Amino acid sequence: MLVSAILGCGGADSTSPGGARAAKVLLVGGGNQEGFAGEPLRLPVEVYFSDAGDNAVGGAHATGVVTSGGGTLASTSVVSDSHGHATFVWTMGTDLDQVNTMEVRATSLPAISVSATSDVPHDVRIGPVSLPDPMPPGQMLAPIVVQVSTPDGRPIIHAHMQWRINWDGDEIQPCLCGSLSDTTTVTDSTGRVSGKFTMGPNPHGAVFITSRVIASLPPVVTGIASTQIPAYWLVSRTLSTISAGGDFSCALSSSGAAFCWGYNQSSDGSEAGELGRGQSFPEAVEVPAAVTGGHSFSRVATGTYHTCALTSSHQMYCWGDNSDGQFGNGTRIGSSSPILVATTQSFKTLFAGFQSTCGLTDDGSAFCWGRNGEGGLGDSTRTTQLTPTAVSGSLHFSTLTILHRHGACGISLNGVTYCWGTNDTGHLGDGTTIEHLTPQPISGAYAFTQIMGGVGHACGLTSAGSAYCWGDNSSGQIGDGTVTTRLVPTLVSGGITFESLATGVGDFYSCGIAVGGTGYCWGDDESGELGIGFVADGELPTCNGYVCNTTPRRVFGPHHFVQLSLNLYSACGVTANEGAYCWGDDSQGQDGDGFLGNINLNPALVATLEFP
Repeated sequence: MLVSAILGCGGADSTSPGGARAAKVLLVGGGNQEGFAGEPLRLPVEVYFSDAGDNAVGGAHATGVVTSGGGTLASTSVVSDSHGHATFVWTMGTDLDQVNTMEVRATSLPAISVSATSDVPHDVRIGPVSLPDPMPPGQMLAPIVVQVSTPDGRPIIHAHMQWRINWDGDEIQPCLCGSLSDTTTVTDSTGRVSGKFTMGPNPHGAVFITSRVIASLPPVVTGIASTQIPAYWLVSRTLSTISAGGDFSCALSSSGAAFCWGYNQSSDGSEAGELGRGQSFPEAVEVPAAVTGGHSFSRVATGTYHTCALTSSHQMYCWGDNSDGQFGNGTRIGSSSPILVATTQSFKTLFAGFQSTCGLTDDGSAFCWGRNGEGGLGDSTRTTQLTPTAVSGSLHFSTLTILHRHGACGISLNGVTYCWGTNDTGHLGDGTTIEHLTPQPISGAYAFTQIMGGVGHACGLTSAGSAYCWGDNSSGQIGDGTVTTRLVPTLVSGGITFESLATGVGDFYSCGIAVGGTGYCWGDDESGELGIGFVADGELPTCNGYVCNTTPRRVFGPHHFVQLSLNLYSACGVTANEGAYCWGDDSQGQDGDGFLGNINLNPALVATLEFP
């Protein structure tokens, strides 16, 4: 991008406070630069005021006005310093076909007109925003739509794009596995391009479509950013809910069919079977795989190494690790396929954590079973329970959350929040670090409507949409801008109005959905679990030596989430109409996007490599 200056006629008072009047104004810096859409020019636009004898005039006022291109100025009114210099920080617009122009104006002096053109920024973001329905061989019913944007989400207009087909990792064009048609190659006013893909008659292997940004200015090279889009899906468009476990997730389709993906192994490397595929040996499954048995479930809850689900008739099935009795069937024998758990209670909803499970009956009575070394079952003991055991206190709850292995919290039907278990990090929220083996109310008169738990912290949501967190804050998971442990509910910073909080096993981070569907996360980001996209080195702070963010930050992309659920080191969300996405650690297929061994800093589409 080249910057040039043209003399015109000007505006703001060029007289200094001392009375000296500027006779001349010259452009002395910021010319001949190369810049990028949506980013400030590397050097500020700098002008110099002098009197008739070429002496510097300080205190002269100048006004900057952007006249075309949609860019912005950090300040539109500046004053020259004692050396006669005044500067404007100019951020380029995001339309690559428009010339950016601005004027520097001062009273009775010719205006200086500065012009610039821009190119695609280095850290451009690109991702799918609209995806077609699953299809057999033949034309897609709807186009694929991809959006190009700046890191803060502004669309980049008139960016040039290139489409390719990848088959089993090889770029092939044309490709017998399918073809592209009706592709647009320049982003429109919303930063989007689109194209249709026709599936070939026998597409063996993994078929992906790559859409790549092309830039022309050095040191940027062709293909500075791209996105890979699976060419066909099994359930990603119809997922109604996701439950994230330890290193795996399970989801239900709109018909109640269950699918799981990620790591099928317990913590010690032994057999587990939490994916429910009928295979208990350790394996990484990178795409949603159908749970065996053909059951139709209404709810699913994933723990660290086990899964339980309910049918519409309140029958409970569990699979995976059962070494602490977390199935609730009176044994410690696990299963790699769903097995019916016969109980005397009829549960309407389930919650799972580290080696334990809890359920609520129709009247809100709470029962828990499994590991109890930390008092997390709330029955006043530390005794492992192999069958559902009533939580002490005869309370009736609207919802529960399990704090990994450290305890549990619940909201009673009259709006009081109770917690129980260990309390070394203050995660019981009662203002102390004293453990409680039975439910105790948290500190403060908070009427929470939803509650979520992590490894050593918890968060609650009020009816007004305010989020409060308490407990361990070593990674900024409380969201108050500090790393100070909080023994009582503490308001999450940012003034965001949330409509829901995330569920799942979680770890040292928290997430929520703002009104309108935008996702926000805060806390540990060492594995990209905040989903905020690429950030430059040093942009985020460190907490205990790990990258973190101590206040809520927007999950990257234009997605409108209706549900979020947290794994230990990755997160997943269901959108209103675009399918399901996961981000963070994908070393064992936790993101369900068809890849292994990487970290997704942006939300990746949960995909499949099989036909329905």
